[in-house]
Amino acid sequence: GVQTCALPIYNDLMYAFGNTGATPQPLQRAFFAGNLDGNSRGSWSKTAGFNVDYKANDSTVLYFKSTYQRINRSSGAVPAYFRWKLSVPKNKTSFDPTSTYNLVKTYGVGTVDVLAMNYIKETEMYSLASGLERRLWQGSGLLNVDANYSSNRTSYIIENINTQLPSGVGFQLSRRGHDFWTPELTQTAGPDWTNPANYIFRPDSSSNSPYEQDKYRAPAERWGYKIDLKKDFATKYPSYIKVGFKSDEFRQFAERGYTYKAYSGPALNAANGGITPYVGYRPITAMGTIGPVPFAQLPASGLPGDIFANPSYWTTSPADAYNGAYNSNQYNVSFYDIVNAGYAMGQVKIGNLRFLTGMRKEFTQNTGGAPVLVAATAALNNTYDATKSAAENAQRALSRIRGWRWATNKYSTNLPGAHLVYDDAQHGLQFRTSFNTSISRPVATTLLPTATVNDVSKTMTIGNPQLKPWTSKNYEATVAKYFDRSFGVGQVSATYFEKHISNYYTSIATPNASAAQFGVGDQYE
Repeated sequence: GVQTCALPIYNDLMYAFGNTGATPQPLQRAFFAGNLDGNSRGSWSKTAGFNVDYKANDSTVLYFKSTYQRINRSSGAVPAYFRWKLSVPKNKTSFDPTSTYNLVKTYGVGTVDVLAMNYIKETEMYSLASGLERRLWQGSGLLNVDANYSSNRTSYIIENINTQLPSGVGFQLSRRGHDFWTPELTQTAGPDWTNPANYIFRPDSSSNSPYEQDKYRAPAERWGYKIDLKKDFATKYPSYIKVGFKSDEFRQFAERGYTYKAYSGPALNAANGGITPYVGYRPITAMGTIGPVPFAQLPASGLPGDIFANPSYWTTSPADAYNGAYNSNQYNVSFYDIVNAGYAMGQVKIGNLRFLTGMRKEFTQNTGGAPVLVAATAALNNTYDATKSAAENAQRALSRIRGWRWATNKYSTNLPGAHLVYDDAQHGLQFRTSFNTSISRPVATTLLPTATVNDVSKTMTIGNPQLKPWTSKNYEATVAKYFDRSFGVGQVSATYFEKHISNYYTSIATPNASAAQFGVGDQYE
């Protein structure tokens, strides 16, 4: 059985058009309705662990810890996602001139796109850790030594089947008396969008395919070790000091493989029932307000109506071959990070006053790599060419990949901190002040030393491997009144804080006049 949970409508961008004799208003040209579905035989998770503690003597304890987990779908399970999209062209002429934000009326120029997605995700991970704890100096000292390793393997396969009511659809969308996310929707023109006979498989083109498959895997490893040494001083003013060193390394490689196919089976039209033989689900979406919507059976699922039961209906067109070869390479990335840190801290208590201070110094090295991509231009013979075969177009796409580029970034960071706490137990008051330095590292993908070229939007996205992390100097002062003298039951407090952020980074847009410095033409910006 299939269990369905309706999701609210997702709003697309809104575009302001000048209505005749009225103030320009934003008119919604598209929206989505989605459903998350899962076969009742869903995914299963298997977890195992093995831990051992061994007391070597009165002052030394050795330990070993391990965990294993695997998340996999059950045999026959078909995790799925469905989406229904209605849209009209981004043009003033798509709308009735009397349209307003609350009542949008379109002409019969729209399309309906319906997607059924088979989503299979698997994860396998395990971790190992071993170390010791040893008491020193008659119990006033503690030495901790720990080493660890973990591995994570995540992969998924997404298969989409796309159907379409290709033209002539008009609608009226009313927000009057309805929640923003579930407006009243009425079809006003075109073939009935609830009838599967009016649908076909989405036509294949240089930018869209009726069948899309995305295979993704991203194995990752992390390992490291740390050593801590703490010494307590049982004097008139109790105190301790602690020093340590920690090392952490992380490595990940992510790759994707794309396959696109075009429908080449018998022609579909209203006279022969359109996609009716291949419909697997007809839910009412958007919280029960739209539908029933005809969704094609999940591709390659083996369920009744699966059109992939007849492979001869699907071929790889020249456009599919070009897009599959290029997209299977442009998203591959690799990361390798090392963070080494040394630290020292101490605390002393003088009567009702506690003072804690410390310093941590980090050394970071980031290494990232990604394919070097070049723009598609006629001069380089690497554009999609409908007159050439699928194999030739795949080669033209691969010629846009010019090896890999790697870059390494190194930096060090000082992270001092100091905290002061005073307890006035007689009056249930506590005063706290603190200073510390925090760090926020850039997202790994922003450090990639390559350019991602989008031939549709004519833009390039370029990483900066020399980005430094944000650092923030944080100041805080708090006074708290507790409801009892043990400082444990309720409080009323007031806090003042201030942050000074350094090395702030953001994305910037560069005019197309500078495109030549990246080796591409002025059509990019």
